[in-house]
Amino acid sequence: MVVISATLFGCKKFGDTPIEFGKVQKDLPSFMSIYNFATDKTTSANFMLTTNSGLGITDTLKYFNININGTFTNKDSRLNEAGQTNYFNNIAVEPFIPPVITNEILGYNKDFAWQQAGSLFGTELKLKLHRGAANAIGDTAVDYNAGYSPEVFICTNNFSNMYSYANGEYGGGPKLKPTYIINWNADTLNKNGVFVYVEYDPNAFGNAALVSTHPTRVCNAVMVIDNGSYTLTSELFDQIPLNAYLSVYMGRGNFQYIKHNDGTLTDMQMTVLTYQYGNLYYKID
Repeated sequence: MVVISATLFGCKKFGDTPIEFGKVQKDLPSFMSIYNFATDKTTSANFMLTTNSGLGITDTLKYFNININGTFTNKDSRLNEAGQTNYFNNIAVEPFIPPVITNEILGYNKDFAWQQAGSLFGTELKLKLHRGAANAIGDTAVDYNAGYSPEVFICTNNFSNMYSYANGEYGGGPKLKPTYIINWNADTLNKNGVFVYVEYDPNAFGNAALVSTHPTRVCNAVMVIDNGSYTLTSELFDQIPLNAYLSVYMGRGNFQYIKHNDGTLTDMQMTVLTYQYGNLYYKID
């Protein structure tokens, strides 16, 4: 495996451990850890924008889910009324959790159709947040910059093989192995890389025959340059038994503190994550 120099492309943080692009990270506690890895921060963002679908699905109009969720307190009077409407790239977002008491946190959670919100990706996100009840006396709408939202991640490999299920075991289905080449739509503006994450769970469906000899869960991941192609290495499958039924995630993310128009930072955070996932076999035949 060739490890790309961190001095050339920079390095990211996984907890307190520097991670170089191309270096396999092992013993991850969960997929949320690779989420933190991909976005370079904790999961406590005020706002989170996500999109996801199954691996190999390319029809964004039918199969991609888009969601914005998050919270604001009314600190600095950014949001202080139930029913408040704010905007992400001119798309209206309304809180769905009304405050129980004054100064209570307001929550956002909205699912979008692709036709409505697909334009949120591959752009510089702009937020327009009201200070006060919308359209009320004294209400002002303040513009913010939430940073670059990477293009929606689309793996272009064909993972459409059908599964069979008999006697408590899965059969057939797509396979992964070292030397397999993963392809996706490269995002030349994304500097944070693409992650490939594989997880073996001995208690998952399809792994009953492996539990006695391989009882320990294994999670490995690698962050690679977002150039549209990566060849899987044997190290990515380290400690994973052959014929294991794997959970596989691939995608990219970004994080930043939201900025005022003059470039100064606020205490608000924006996290974007776009990924695909699937269940594949580790087989070398």
